[in-house]
Amino acid sequence: MVTSCSVDETKTLSIEKTDEFKQVIIQKVDTEKSIFNFTSEKTSLISEIIELVNKKSVKRLKDTEGHFNELKDKSYYSFTFIDEKGEVQDLHPEFAFLILEDGTLLYSDQEREDKQLSLISIEKHPKVLEDLKKVIDVTKQ
Repeated sequence: MVTSCSVDETKTLSIEKTDEFKQVIIQKVDTEKSIFNFTSEKTSLISEIIELVNKKSVKRLKDTEGHFNELKDKSYYSFTFIDEKGEVQDLHPEFAFLILEDGTLLYSDQEREDKQLSLISIEKHPKVLEDLKKVIDVTKQ
């Protein structure tokens, strides 16, 4: 479960129940084309990734569609967490986030039934991006 904020309000994101995440799917997307794809069931990797992106100040996006249209020309990493094991195409994400090359984080909102990426970090976190690259052994993708 992710605790988040209401409209126009900033709050510290708190990702909870991370011990229920069984898989993480990691992708690097470069202008709408996936150039790196990796799935892991290692709980230590999942915990380390969550620790890097948890407890950030976020706000709710007012125009999610407009914001995602802007992603078409950008590179980013996508992290999707699943709370069960099985074939990836048959599973439903429990939590997800994107990190853009400038360190902006976009998070799914567990309070929404569709779990849409509708929360954005207040600050950019380029150090988090570098740390995530190290954690997943992606140095120059």
